[in-house]
Amino acid sequence: MSDTFAAPSLPPGRTLDLPGRGRTFIREVAGPPGAPTLLLLHGLGATADLNWFTAYSALGRHFHVVAMDHRGHGRGIRSRTRFRLADCADDAAAVCDALGISSVVAVGYSMGGPISQLLWQRHRSLVSGLVLCATSRNFAGHPREQAMFMTMPVVSGAARLVPGNVWRRVGDRTVGRRVDGQPFGAWAAS
Repeated sequence: MSDTFAAPSLPPGRTLDLPGRGRTFIREVAGPPGAPTLLLLHGLGATADLNWFTAYSALGRHFHVVAMDHRGHGRGIRSRTRFRLADCADDAAAVCDALGISSVVAVGYSMGGPISQLLWQRHRSLVSGLVLCATSRNFAGHPREQAMFMTMPVVSGAARLVPGNVWRRVGDRTVGRRVDGQPFGAWAAS
């Protein structure tokens, strides 16, 4: 990979302590005064930034925007135990509580879709609307999809045991080849 790359312009980010849950990473765009809050929930194997970096600025012109990394993803909550999508929904509610937000439009991309729906189901008074992008109410349709999703707990468990430097080498060899030379390639691979 090239040593020079142009990282995207991102809104301010910070680590947020969620009492009794752990620490996660969020980005925020203030938006206009009194604007509704969009809570951006990313897809499997990504981060808030990878899914939403092109949308932060445009959405921030009309909305207060909060994007978080889910547990086990990016700089989200770290845990050696298995988690459910309901845990991610409860984490999202805890982010809103920690930020003093009482109402959100939950925007879920891919895996973020079921998390958004669970957030509405489990914390109904918090969610004023849902926007579902490239998602499903579940991911157990076709037998091939069922097989893939049945292996996810094994893959996830193994991933927690692999040291970070090994993941970086694997990423360099797989993702790095696909993004090398592209403007955001090195940033996305990192």
